[in-house]
Amino acid sequence: MKTAHELIPRRLGRGRHYRFALILEGLLILAAMAALLDGSFWGHYLASAACGLQNGLVTRYSDAIVRTTHLTGIITDLGLMVGARLRGVPFDRRKAILFLLIVGGFIAGSGIGAILFRYLGFVALSIPAILAFAISALYGLYSYRRRLGDS
Repeated sequence: MKTAHELIPRRLGRGRHYRFALILEGLLILAAMAALLDGSFWGHYLASAACGLQNGLVTRYSDAIVRTTHLTGIITDLGLMVGARLRGVPFDRRKAILFLLIVGGFIAGSGIGAILFRYLGFVALSIPAILAFAISALYGLYSYRRRLGDS
């Protein structure tokens, strides 16, 4: 069985500011929630800023242009990959799986978000904020354990 260290890509290294960015993302989501609960249009801008930060995190982490908060480019890329395959170009299964996981995650998250919004309203935004904080804490623990292993 592989250890957590072996499962995490090497690009997820020390010295990166993932923790800070994830905390900022969570704070932006909470600020968006508070503004929307107050009826302020600024909540939409704050939520958009959190989405942009999420895109930046994934792009920086993956060293690829993969967006996680919208699907138009991913669907286009999948269509181009299928078209290329029909012309005889080898199919990049790894990339296709990544894109399909993002599409599936987006659809599942949208459905779960809609259900939660029905019952919680804008308070449902607290859930992704909590997830961002939890991932930040997990990354902090990972970084700390890596530092202990190096000394």
